[in-house]
Amino acid sequence: MKRVKKGSFGYIKYRRTLHLVLAIILYSMAIILYFAGIKATGDNKNLLTVVAILGVLPASQSLVTCILGLRAKCCEKALYERIEAEVSEDMVSLYDLYFTTYDKNYPVSHIVMKNNCLCGVMETSKHSAKDLEKYLEETFIKNGIKGVSIKIFEKTMTDKYCNRLEELKKLEYTKSVFKEDVVKLLFDITY
Repeated sequence: MKRVKKGSFGYIKYRRTLHLVLAIILYSMAIILYFAGIKATGDNKNLLTVVAILGVLPASQSLVTCILGLRAKCCEKALYERIEAEVSEDMVSLYDLYFTTYDKNYPVSHIVMKNNCLCGVMETSKHSAKDLEKYLEETFIKNGIKGVSIKIFEKTMTDKYCNRLEELKKLEYTKSVFKEDVVKLLFDITY
C-alpha cells in the first residue's frame, strides 16, 4: 500500500484502509497469543493472556479510527481534476480534510491558501459552511493566528469555488507570516 500524506488526494481512503489492516493484524496477534498461552499452560491464567488482553487496546483504537473514517467523505475525482487545473505552485493545496468539533463534523474536500486568504469547498455536509468558518476563525484566534480571511463554499457552489481559485491564481504572491502555522493547525484539528 503506497503511503499518502495528510492533505493529499485520497488520504482519507488510505487512512481508513491502513487502520482496518492494522486492526485485523493486532486482533489476530491477540487471539494467537491467547491461544498460545492456553496451549502452553493448559489454562488461561497466564502471562500471555494478560499480554493478549492488553493487545486488544491498540487494536480497538485502530478499529475506532477506521470506523470514524467511514463517515468521512473523500474528494471526488472530477472535482480533484478540476481543482488541479486551477491551483498554482504558490498556493498551499490540501485535500480530504475532516474537521471534528465538539458538536459537528465537517468534511472538506479541498482547502487552498494564498497570501492570507483561506478558501475551501465542502462537497457533502449536513452543516452550514458558515459554522465551519466561524469555528476556524475562533480556532485561529485561540492559537494566535490573526488576519486570515476564511471562505468555505458549500457543495452547490463548486463553480464559484473554482472561479475563486482563478482569482487567487491571478493575485500577486506575498509571503504569509502564518502559512506554516495555519497548515500545522489544520492538520492538528482534522482526522
